[in-house]
Amino acid sequence: MRVVVAESPDFAPVALGRLRAAGWTCEAFDGPLDGLPAALADADGAIVRFGLRWDAERLRRAAGRLRFLAVAATGTDHIDRAAAAALGIEVVSVAGHPGLREVTATPEHAFGLMLALLRHTVPAHASVLRGEWTRDAFMGRQVRGSTVGVVGLGRTGRAFAGMAEAFGARVVYFDPFVDEPAFTRCARLGDLAAVSDVVAVHAVLNDATRGLLGAAFFGALRPGAVLVNTARGAIVDEAALLRALESGRLAGAALDVLCGEPERGGTVSSPLIDFARTHATLVLTPHLGGATHGSIAAAEGLLADRLLGRFGPAAAAGGTP
Repeated sequence: MRVVVAESPDFAPVALGRLRAAGWTCEAFDGPLDGLPAALADADGAIVRFGLRWDAERLRRAAGRLRFLAVAATGTDHIDRAAAAALGIEVVSVAGHPGLREVTATPEHAFGLMLALLRHTVPAHASVLRGEWTRDAFMGRQVRGSTVGVVGLGRTGRAFAGMAEAFGARVVYFDPFVDEPAFTRCARLGDLAAVSDVVAVHAVLNDATRGLLGAAFFGALRPGAVLVNTARGAIVDEAALLRALESGRLAGAALDVLCGEPERGGTVSSPLIDFARTHATLVLTPHLGGATHGSIAAAEGLLADRLLGRFGPAAAAGGTP
């Protein structure tokens, strides 16, 4: 089994060691991303991250004998799964792996962004750098006693909800596929908007959730509410979000994700970035949610588990898994 490890020159040595111990050949790719499909022509599989979108054309160029594309994460919306399936390429991720319970980087980042919004941390820091010391200008709100609404109560949503509850917040959630008695379930998204001081997005991006938080949602928001999104940019209608910020209907937002995020090495432009340059009510980070040394190494180890479980040493020796 020859596997190309792409977009990750520092892929976890322990994970690589386990694959190699099973007889797999693992080779790093560190060239220009446009050259990656050609480099996969004689590979059995590739381990990739989010730095390259795998549309039908790129998949076709990479097809050859390629059996799988593997991602050390749960999201695979950067891969055209239908096109991959048509080419006989399996998409492998760590979604559903029980070991993910110990990987909490994304909900931690979401919680930190929530605190930054509620306590005006970013503009207060900028004020001090200007030589000012005006505490009263940045009076904020505490988490205790607030209502935190979670959109999507999967793994990251549950972890975030637990953190908010531990800080003394009342937690409500919207998720048509989950019934969790530990928190208050909202039957409609608008019901969550109407009662929440903080809304945190942790849903999976699919056809049902694309644009889920739109004009109707922002119109139903409790005045003074803030929004945190560390899931996917396209879950939020960004034009409606911008209007809600401009009007003051939404008191603040912190986004770790945007629509149209660039491929690795690219540049990003967005009306939201333009707004954030002159308004302290919007905080942006570049898809940092899952990006800690420990969380990435752990996810890469889980991916090695999954690949060996799916293909196994027999495949590495030329057998049939």
